[in-house]
Amino acid sequence: MRVQVRGELDLATSPELGDVLERELDQGRAVVVDLARVTFIDSTALNTLVSALKSCESNGGRLAVRSTLPAQVSRVFEITGLDAVLPLARE
Repeated sequence: MRVQVRGELDLATSPELGDVLERELDQGRAVVVDLARVTFIDSTALNTLVSALKSCESNGGRLAVRSTLPAQVSRVFEITGLDAVLPLARE
């Protein structure tokens, strides 16, 4: 399943992403998060992605991020070290 995110991914919008990821991953599904159209990402969103990744360990789901990232998202991933933790989906 591919989850496409658009616009700002922050305190206001991260809970919705978290709900979608939780629902799909709890059923053991493979989910690819497409952040190509994200214009802003904050620590709340990063926490949502890390929490979803951790939940995969207990439920058998798989989480990956589409490798096509906007420069601002890629930079945040690099600064925080998430680029080394979140698996990238093969295009």
